[in-house]
Amino acid sequence: MGKSNGKITLEKLAAAVAGGFEHVDKRFDQVDAKFEHLGDRLDAIENKVEELQFHLLELQGGGVAAEKEIRLLRKRIALLEKRVIYK
Repeated sequence: MGKSNGKITLEKLAAAVAGGFEHVDKRFDQVDAKFEHLGDRLDAIENKVEELQFHLLELQGGGVAAEKEIRLLRKRIALLEKRVIYK
């Protein structure tokens, strides 16, 4: 009764569409969990970079070389963040 004359009923079509989306919520939950984990890891990385920046400044007496390193590290962090966000 589902098909007549090669046509599908609206009920069958709705069931097929719903079946196709059955696991979408679970997948979104998995993706959300992965992004939360990545966010936590980025926070940890950011904290480590800040510690390194502080130590660099201490070692180099706050000189120009340390400031350049800090700018370079900030650019690298921004690039990593973009890569994580767009994956």
